[in-house]
Amino acid sequence: CRICEEKFNSRRLRKAGGVYFILGEHRDRFDQLVAAVEGASRTEVYSYVVTLDSSTIDGQRNVRSLITGIANDVQSKLKVIHERLEAHNTSDSPMGVRAITQQRLEAATIHRGLKEYEDALGLAMPQIHAAISSVEDDLVQADAALGKGLFSS
Repeated sequence: CRICEEKFNSRRLRKAGGVYFILGEHRDRFDQLVAAVEGASRTEVYSYVVTLDSSTIDGQRNVRSLITGIANDVQSKLKVIHERLEAHNTSDSPMGVRAITQQRLEAATIHRGLKEYEDALGLAMPQIHAAISSVEDDLVQADAALGKGLFSS
């Protein structure tokens, strides 16, 4: 659900989609969206409140599932950016400044979204941050190269 990802910083819990996690602070706005979608179509949305209390077995499972979902989601988004960068670096028609800036904004959004989940879960995910930072560094280099006219005709 692209809208859920953009508006509510949701995380896919299944690679194929269909199951998303949304932090509680976004619940009221999400419920409004669900009411509008269900009112305008035959789509049914099921939502459940789950605990992330790591002192219970269910809570531990939920946290593990969420962390796996976050890692997969971030990896999928970074793969798209990385593929665009690869195409940029090997193409006769590389991305322009605007496209690179858009990719940098996307990477920054991924970073902010991860931080929101870390704060909510009370844990750090340094490996995921490192992967995002690596892509951000590559984007900075691509941006700098364009600024120096390395890709101009």
